[in-house]
Amino acid sequence: MFIEKPSVSWTLSGKLSSEPKSRSTNLAPEAAPQLALKSDSTSSRVVHRIALLMLAATTLTFTNPGHADETQYWNSLQFTSKLNDEQAMLGELNHRYSNQSKEFVVRSVRLGTTRKFAENWTAGLILENRKTNNPSNDEIRLITQLSRKWKFEALDLNIRGRFEFREFADTSAVQNRVRVQTRLDGTSLEFAGITPWTSYEHFQILNTVGSRPEGSTETRMQLGLSFEAWTADIEVAYLDRTVTTAAFRGASAKSSRYQIANTSLKWSF
Repeated sequence: MFIEKPSVSWTLSGKLSSEPKSRSTNLAPEAAPQLALKSDSTSSRVVHRIALLMLAATTLTFTNPGHADETQYWNSLQFTSKLNDEQAMLGELNHRYSNQSKEFVVRSVRLGTTRKFAENWTAGLILENRKTNNPSNDEIRLITQLSRKWKFEALDLNIRGRFEFREFADTSAVQNRVRVQTRLDGTSLEFAGITPWTSYEHFQILNTVGSRPEGSTETRMQLGLSFEAWTADIEVAYLDRTVTTAAFRGASAKSSRYQIANTSLKWSF
């Protein structure tokens, strides 16, 4: 029996470039071009400062991890094959290992397809086979999603709505995610083809188990590097994850913190 699990997520990502802008050699005063150049320069400085602040904040978080409840290792292999300009097939393998219990906590395989339509709209259909260290929690999920992208001068905005139909009976959930990401390509921080990046994610989750609502929040802060090797785009990051469950019906609030080494390999063909 599949139960509907809706989720909505927002993604905000940005790219930064420090390439010098060309200046006009025309000595005649032209108000409009001068204003445009000034606006571009101001916008670039603002984005640059935001990126450095994010980088500083995540660096301070990771250099002072405190007492993590658990250390984990997350690895993923992602494949994307374009059938044409609008449609693509995708596959993903995920493995999450706990250093505390010395066993995997999640293994999943995802297969799906996406299709672009209209302007910057993308629809997707994904089937996930998910296994955990507790066989009673193994399940198959059917995921449908719809996303819309906007491109700005130095920022990309992505809003995604997702609905999941889960194998568990009498179980459903709604999840909201906000993500901010900045890649510092084209800056003095980039070296030998390696680009540093930082991201912040906030999850708001409401689960319904046996008609009992249970809420939780989750934050993820990452500091990583991306580069190309073996024809793949590779991302290596340190992830600081905190999951907080609110007090409900006599149960006390609970907060768990995880320090995670996160590695992703992505191939497109």
